[in-house]
This record gives sequence, structure tokens and C-alpha cells, in this order.
Amino acid sequence: RAPGVLHLLDETSRLPNQTDADFNKRVHDAHGAATALRRPDPRARAAKFAVRHYAGEVTYNAAGFLDRNNGTVSADLVTLLGSSAHTLLAAAFAAAAAEPSTPAAAAESAKSLTPRRPLDLTTPRGAGGGAPATPRPTPGSTRQPRGVGGGKVFSSVGLTFVKQMSALVAELDSTRCNFVRCIKPNPAMAAGVFDAPYTVTQLRHTGMLQCCELLKHGFPTRISYTEVVERYAPHLPPDVGRLRLPPRDFAAAVAYGFGVQRDLYQLGATRLFFRAGGVACLDGLRSCDMAARGPEIVARVRRWIVLRRFRRALAHTLAGLRLCRLLRRVRALALWRAALLPVRAYLRSGRRAAR
Repeated sequence: RAPGVLHLLDETSRLPNQTDADFNKRVHDAHGAATALRRPDPRARAAKFAVRHYAGEVTYNAAGFLDRNNGTVSADLVTLLGSSAHTLLAAAFAAAAAEPSTPAAAAESAKSLTPRRPLDLTTPRGAGGGAPATPRPTPGSTRQPRGVGGGKVFSSVGLTFVKQMSALVAELDSTRCNFVRCIKPNPAMAAGVFDAPYTVTQLRHTGMLQCCELLKHGFPTRISYTEVVERYAPHLPPDVGRLRLPPRDFAAAVAYGFGVQRDLYQLGATRLFFRAGGVACLDGLRSCDMAARGPEIVARVRRWIVLRRFRRALAHTLAGLRLCRLLRRVRALALWRAALLPVRAYLRSGRRAAR
């Protein structure tokens, strides 16, 4: 798997005597066959590359990428600002002071975020593609990466962004969150002015139109079966818990027992999918009077189990009958073929006698 654009930018920035054209060439060499990277006009290919994002295609000018990726700050300056009496200033540089302070530690930190297959920049690659080979610095050479001098350790802005995004994705994966989409009504940020084309462009590029289409035709709310058990099992009568249903069967039985309309939800492999407003019907289970509705829910859950067993038995029976019919056809075809053998022999002998 080829490394990403930000990893290529970080690796190019750490090498000596590299230019923006070298970085642009690495991007085209590593992702030339990828569908997400479109080759621009041949005249602009030396300085630009185009990426097909989810919302649309964006053309990037590689000029200045290496300089802007250099976030090197003197270690003495970081220490000084981190010990400031100003609380906000000290907190802002406390994280920077905790970063790796040696080149080896920084390289190890960057290595932990590289793709599955490490990119070797010192030996030539085979015909399989990838970034071009770069000669290894000679022993005793004083050349250093861009922006790195005495007492400084190279800090990549792109790698810092990758770390922050990885931490954000890990935090989002561990929570159940909602989002609020903010739209600018006009580029001048003037009050009382609504620019419809400008607003529609933002909605299209942020994926809101596709989200509304999903809300209209799809199942936007999804809950894992384990979460369904944890959320609703404590509110159900003890008789339901004694049935010891698997999480998927428990979710289907509870939805049926509480009377949720079948067109409002679908059962997935690991999750329960709801249409807009469907989960609200199931949430009513928390506030209902179990003393009054408990026996009815238990009876419907047991009815669902009986119906499921009946349907499975019926499906198995129909499958067995179809298999028997198929076996009879195969045997009948074999008997017909065996019966045709003497007929063929008789016809051949009759033709020879007629000759």
C-alpha cells in the first residue's frame, strides 16, 4: 500500500536538499495509478497534483509545501514559553515540550504513523512503483533536513495533523456523537444577506445533500445489538431475560414485542437500523408501565419466538422437498440415459443390415 500524501510530505521534508518539485514527483510516482489522483495538464504536472475528494476535485499547487510543513521551533524557546507565568501560554506549549526531543525519538514517533508497508527511501524500488530512490548521505556529511539546525529537532506540520486526526477519530469511535453543520450565508459575512448559490455550494461540498437523501430513503439511525440489550434489557420483565436470546434475536423480539412497525427498522449483521423516528418508538419502552404492558410484551416476544421457529422449520421442510424433487429428476434422467443405450444399439444394427 502506497503511503499517503502527508506521509510523503513528511518524508520529503526530512531529507536534505529536497524541493517542492521533488515532493510533487513523489506524489505522482506513488499514486499515479490511483483513481483518487487525477493527472493534471502535462504543462502543470511538474508543479501541481489533483485529488478527487468526496465532495469534488481539488487541484493543489506544490509550491511552498515543504516550507509550510516545517514547524521547527527552538527547544529553548519551547521550554521558556512552557514555564511562563501566563496559564494559557504555558498550557499551549506544555504539549510541545512533551514531544520527542531527540531525532531518534521523533523518527520513532513518525514511524508509528506510517502506512502498513514502510517506505524505503534509501534503496531503489522494483518495477512495482512507489517513490523514487534517494541516495544515502555519505558518512560525515553535515547536510540536514530543511529548517533543522543546532539545538533544533525537525517538526512536521503534516505529521502533527495526522496525529491529531488519529486521536480525533479514536475519540469519535469511542463515543456516540451528533454534529451541527455551520454554513456561511455570504462570503462577506454581512448581516441580513443570504447568498443562495454560495450556500448551496457549501451544502453540496460538505455532503449535506447526500445526508438528506439518506435521511429520506435510508436508515440513518443505527444501534448495535449489544447496545440494544444493555439499553432495554433492564426495563423488560424478568420472563424475557429467562429466554436467553442472542443479541440479534433479542433486538428483533423486543422490536416485535413492543409493536414497532416493520417498515421502520431493518436487521443488519451487527446493528439494528431505524428510519427517521423509528428509534423514538422503541425508546417509549423505557417510560411505559411494565405492570400493565409487561404480560402483553412477554406474550408477543414468545409469539415471535414461536413464529421464528415455525418459519425456520417451514423453510427447512420446503428445502428438503425441493431437494427430493431434484434428486428424483436426476435419477429419472439417469434411467432414461440407461434405457436409451439398447435403443441406440438396435438402431445402429438395423442401419448396418439395411446397407
